Amino acid sequence: MSLYSQNNKDHKLFLKDSTVLIAKQVNTTSNRKCAIVTTKDGERLKIPYNKIYRHLYYLRNTVFSPRNVKRLTEFVLISEDKGDMMNVHVEGRCNLYTGYIPQLRNSGAYGFYVKRNGENIATCIASTNWMESRNFKEIATDYFKDCPEMVEQIQIRLDKNNIEELIEFYNNQCQ
Repeated sequence: MSLYSQNNKDHKLFLKDSTVLIAKQVNTTSNRKCAIVTTKDGERLKIPYNKIYRHLYYLRNTVFSPRNVKRLTEFVLISEDKGDMMNVHVEGRCNLYTGYIPQLRNSGAYGFYVKRNGENIATCIASTNWMESRNFKEIATDYFKDCPEMVEQIQIRLDKNNIEELIEFYNNQCQ
């Protein structure tokens, strides 16, 4: 099964060993642990996700968007021994990712994960599953306690419905 649209332009995979692969197609294995990459010359490679740093590609002419849309995914650890390829939404001092929550994968629920520069493991601060997102303000307040202005914003006006704004505020206003 293809993880990415067949209408994509070239894919660029940036591996952790500094290799850059240009591929014409990238699929995923059923257990979501490896990418099956078809290179420009037709060679098929099986690459474990934990060997991939980032995957850059463009969606084009889809039902949802008539123009090319940049998509960037990154391998993100969510525990010492678990990680997944996640969509990158905000980059900066703190990055925002979305990815499936392992225990809720079959439900279609995904989590909003944050990771500051220098951290190895991302923290899930919210989810599309209402049971997992009830404590958003508590979790976000604890995670961003290094910035009093951010904590104030979380308490006053920011909630799980504007997480991108929250991370942008942190990246721009907090030292």
